[in-house]
Amino acid sequence: MFRLSLRASLATALVVVNVGLTAVVAVFAYRAAHDVMVDQAIGSVADVARSRERELQGLLETKQQRLEGFLASLESLCAERNPSGTLGLEDQCMRAAVVGLHRSERATTTDIRYRERRRVIQGERIVIDTPLPGQLAKINARSGRGRYAMRAARGDLAVEVQFDLDDINSIFQDRAGLEVHGETFLTDPFGYRLTLEKYAAPSGFPVDMSTVKQCLGGATLAKLTTDYRAVDVISGVRPSAVASGCIVANVMYDDTTLPVRRLGSMMAYAAVVLGLLGGVVSVIVAGLVTRPIKRLAVAARSLADGNLDAPVPVTGASEVRQLSKTLSNMATSIRDLVRREERQYAWQITDFLLRQGCKAVVIACNTASAKALRTIQQNDLPKIAPDKRVLGVIRPTTEVVGEYSKTKKVGVLATNGTVQSNSYVIEIEKFFPDIHVTQEACPMWVPLIENNEFDSHGADFFIKKNIHQLLKQEPLIDTILLACTHYPLLLKKITEYTPVDITILTQGEIVANSLADYLMRHTEMEERLKKDGKKTFYTTDSAEDFDSHAAIFFGQPVQSMHIDLA
Repeated sequence: MFRLSLRASLATALVVVNVGLTAVVAVFAYRAAHDVMVDQAIGSVADVARSRERELQGLLETKQQRLEGFLASLESLCAERNPSGTLGLEDQCMRAAVVGLHRSERATTTDIRYRERRRVIQGERIVIDTPLPGQLAKINARSGRGRYAMRAARGDLAVEVQFDLDDINSIFQDRAGLEVHGETFLTDPFGYRLTLEKYAAPSGFPVDMSTVKQCLGGATLAKLTTDYRAVDVISGVRPSAVASGCIVANVMYDDTTLPVRRLGSMMAYAAVVLGLLGGVVSVIVAGLVTRPIKRLAVAARSLADGNLDAPVPVTGASEVRQLSKTLSNMATSIRDLVRREERQYAWQITDFLLRQGCKAVVIACNTASAKALRTIQQNDLPKIAPDKRVLGVIRPTTEVVGEYSKTKKVGVLATNGTVQSNSYVIEIEKFFPDIHVTQEACPMWVPLIENNEFDSHGADFFIKKNIHQLLKQEPLIDTILLACTHYPLLLKKITEYTPVDITILTQGEIVANSLADYLMRHTEMEERLKKDGKKTFYTTDSAEDFDSHAAIFFGQPVQSMHIDLA
């Protein structure tokens, strides 16, 4: 079957991805901008409808207060209460007062009634159609032409006033909050328009809009819909207590989305340009045919350095992918084998010590504690020596490390195996959930110590480098834990390259104190231990090499015995 070359495949893929991503980003950006504009318009029309409701309510409440104040003044100035409890009203005084009210309120009719009988009328001599109890006003109008009436009462004395619709029309002709072609209007309980229209519409029919129908049913809402002209609008409606109808605010959809449509055109041009540039770049990048192989080489070197958890990228042409899969499978197999061997080796050493009569064994190695301790404690020890104990060095350290940190930032310097196990992160979180742990693997430190180079210039280079990398990850670290029993031999140089305000913890004293505390709490174990024991050294390596290295740790000559665990 025909296959594209690696270079052609890469070039084709990059072009397709570039064009595809450009198109996706352009469409996404356009839709996001469109949705934002529409959402803003929806919020705006809802605010406009609410604002007009407040203005209308405020207008009528102010007028109502003035009418009630007028009645109080009228009763005070022009009336005298008779012994029978009725009011004696002075006609000339009332006429003067009514004329003043009529002119100041710009009313068309002002009617003063006492016990429902007309006493004084100013303006058109008509019977005013007053609002029902609980209503501020009664509006009798169509499409902005008509009048509205109000009534105030004080005991048996009442004033009924009729006004032109100009004040109310002016509220709904206000452009605040609307686009150029937006509109607001008021309807009656049947959907007929009461205020002036911006666009011509038959006044003999209710407003034909879905939002108005929903509003007449009691709903307050704002959404994209079509208006009575079949034009797309964003409409906000809310019921009006004044007219028992609805307040409607509309802005045209085209006005709202005009900026985003202009943006869409610009983005289309930009997408074309980016597509062309991307094609050129893709062809250039396609020439870098060694990139997948370079990635594979980096992974292979990491595996060769002992980092068996390093991911192997499975990318590139089919041949490279096959090689990557093979290398990944091989690394997985080796990793599993090494871990099984590590656990088995740790158990063989522990079993040997138990058979020498040890009642308790401390695995004084962080890597072994991280990888084998749990298995030995849970699986091996219960079968062989359930009355004996095997302890590690990680748990005692993590129980107290948080007590040294004020910034709640702790650094851990350890071997690759300890860092990869993540044991310190997991265990410290159990005791100190608020502590943030930052780890740095130091693969060269143990070889430097075991080759008696811990006081060399090479040691300076690697110690300075690893401490710098740790503090670069987290500058707020105030406590560093040396999570390897080899590292105290480097303490002098570690202190030299560590800021003076950072506490450096070694495990020796911590683990020793923890063991002493353990024996105090487990007297049955403490009583079984000899108090006159002697120090015996065993090694599975060369006894001569071990004696040389162990003397560095122990501070005095050591004589060991070689054992063969096989």
